[in-house]
Amino acid sequence: MGFDATLMCLLQIGESLNKLTKLYTKLDKDDIKGSYDVRNFIAHDYEGVNKTIIESIIREHTEKLKITIEEILKEED
Repeated sequence: MGFDATLMCLLQIGESLNKLTKLYTKLDKDDIKGSYDVRNFIAHDYEGVNKTIIESIIREHTEKLKITIEEILKEED
C-alpha cells in the first residue's frame, strides 16, 4: 500500500511541475522533463513499475528538487 501511495505522489509531482514550468524559471527543465517522464511511465505501466528504479529516483533526485522548491517558496514570501 505504501509503494502505491509513493507512485501516486510521484505521478502528482510530475503533473504539477509540468504545469509550473513557465511560471518558475528556477526549475530545471531536465528535472521537469524527467519527472513528467516518470509520471507517464507510472500512469501507463502501473503494473510493471520497477521498485528499484523508483527507489533510485527518490534517493537521487528528490532532494535537489526539494531545495529548489524551498528557494522558490522563500522568494514568494
